[in-house]
Amino acid sequence: MSHSTRTFLAAGLTSLLALGAAFAAAPAAKEEIQPGLQLADPQRQLPEGLERTPQRGLLSVGPDVTIIDLSGVDNYTSGGGTPCPPGYAGNCRGYAIGTNSCNIGSIPVDWCDQTGGCRVTTDDYHPVIATNTDHSVIAQNLYRLKNGRFEQIGLSFLKHGFVSTNSSNTACVWNNNGNPDTSCVPPPAGGDQLGVGCTDFYGAGLNGSRPLGRRSESNGANADHPENPSGGESNDAYDQRIVVSEADLDPAQNPGAVYWLEGQYVVRDDARSGPTPSPPAPLGEGVGGVNMWLGENGHNNASYIRANVGGLPSLTITMQGPTVRETAAIFAWQVEDPEVEIVNADRETFFAGDPVDPPGSGFHPAHWVVERFHAARRVTQTADGLFAYHYEYAIHNINSDTSADGFTIDFPGASNIGNVGFHDVDHHSGEPFDTSDWTIAVDGPNGTITWTAVDMGANTNALRWGTTFSFWFDSDTPPTQMSHTLDLFKIDEPLAVPFFSENLEIFADGFESGDTSAWSSTIP
Repeated sequence: MSHSTRTFLAAGLTSLLALGAAFAAAPAAKEEIQPGLQLADPQRQLPEGLERTPQRGLLSVGPDVTIIDLSGVDNYTSGGGTPCPPGYAGNCRGYAIGTNSCNIGSIPVDWCDQTGGCRVTTDDYHPVIATNTDHSVIAQNLYRLKNGRFEQIGLSFLKHGFVSTNSSNTACVWNNNGNPDTSCVPPPAGGDQLGVGCTDFYGAGLNGSRPLGRRSESNGANADHPENPSGGESNDAYDQRIVVSEADLDPAQNPGAVYWLEGQYVVRDDARSGPTPSPPAPLGEGVGGVNMWLGENGHNNASYIRANVGGLPSLTITMQGPTVRETAAIFAWQVEDPEVEIVNADRETFFAGDPVDPPGSGFHPAHWVVERFHAARRVTQTADGLFAYHYEYAIHNINSDTSADGFTIDFPGASNIGNVGFHDVDHHSGEPFDTSDWTIAVDGPNGTITWTAVDMGANTNALRWGTTFSFWFDSDTPPTQMSHTLDLFKIDEPLAVPFFSENLEIFADGFESGDTSAWSSTIP
């Protein structure tokens, strides 16, 4: 499937790639968003009996799947861990979590797992019949914040969805008065679609039931995945599930650490839909026509919840508090520490049309998708002297199939740089991806730090969708006029990360108390 890039401008920066939104606070839940966005076509009809509301008519256009609730954790290794797979240290444990999806969009989402197809009607969002590749996949992840460092410490294979229950749940949508709405509009194809306002619950036991599907077989941007996933290793109880090292969980080794669990859905209808009309295909491309809408609805498919970890030997994980819906777990770092900055780094990617089975049913048309990275940063002034500033970064790839294999930070001039580090989360259970850490190159006289993946061809340890890598260092240079660049993996192009360094206000201890004598004289 071919890729192309569309050029546009953002935040005063020019690039061959789309830049992300400006300095972002943690996304608000749907009920907190004020009306203001409009449908690309305000006259588009919703299903009969469904009322247009700010949450379900103006802000959520087309098929739009998210997770409204994470519930239940299965521990497959409560009796003790076994030696970890490559990339993990010591003994490892395995877990799975329950997910409850909801269609907050304006039309049904295909949820098909039948070889002969599931739906024969077509519309602007469903140009061809649904096939058994038009279903959801579910990713599960685990994160930790320890001593100011945010890291992903575990990930699972993918649960492939089947047969929606189309249940009603008051948490799914709201009515015009901002109150819960219990309505679920049954879709035309029954269990082969997820209807508007409807939910579909997968318990932890179901999401942890093997065989699961490899992430390497699924495209996080446009939700291409196989009819029959190939599965993976199943020698150890943790295989294919959320794999995590015991050392990353043991409370005795992680005092003060905070944990979060995250679920994420990827489904074709959702990934290729959104409120913005699609740009035209690049010249000479676009076999079978171009999808009408720019794919943006995949950006709200992740939700997270805080987790507690019990002691050895069981290392039981339990959930604490409500699910933070439609929000990736990286934003939990900002909630925990409001000084964390988070920005989006976006690119619009063109995918050529792909044939549809059974033969003769046409093409899934060519389509544009907004691929997104969340980039988070925390800068701390530690002391005067050689290394006065400590920098912590975490970069989350929510849906980019293009992926990234390098990260470069440039200061405006020479800089003393030290204590440079890197942390990734490794694929496992027979995935083909390499597990080597990225290499680090420091050029102090030119003020540059570069992290680069070891080149292993298609199996390079790239920052792939549904994963977060962390980077850190110390420097004597404050965070002003810096530039940040991701090197993309599947195409030889850079992607700028638009941190607004010039707007940072970092003061030495004492500012909050009003003691101006303690302000740092070196910080603008």
